[in-house]
Amino acid sequence: MGESPLVTQIKKIMLESLVEGDLSLLLLARRCDLPVRSLQRHLHAAGTSYTCLLQAVRLQRASTLLINTMMPIADITKDLGFSDASNFSRAFYCWTGVSPSAFRQYGGASDNGAR
Repeated sequence: MGESPLVTQIKKIMLESLVEGDLSLLLLARRCDLPVRSLQRHLHAAGTSYTCLLQAVRLQRASTLLINTMMPIADITKDLGFSDASNFSRAFYCWTGVSPSAFRQYGGASDNGAR
């Protein structure tokens, strides 16, 4: 089963907000014209959460930037809203099983089997 239209809309808004630099739950709720608690309930009903969607959007954006650009990892870190490169690298490794540098070097494929 695919994701709900609301989740698709929220991910789109999150991606736009990520690029703009503000990805707070409050801003997301405002852009969806919902109270924060209602947004959280809708996400829960769809089997997800703000945190899970944020991770998915950040991974999608990071993967795109790593594969399709030569943007320095420090700039990608800022673009994704991480406080420093080590936090981004640690999160990216948790998501994929490889470092951002290795992901870029192998074009997104790895022998470790990206998760």
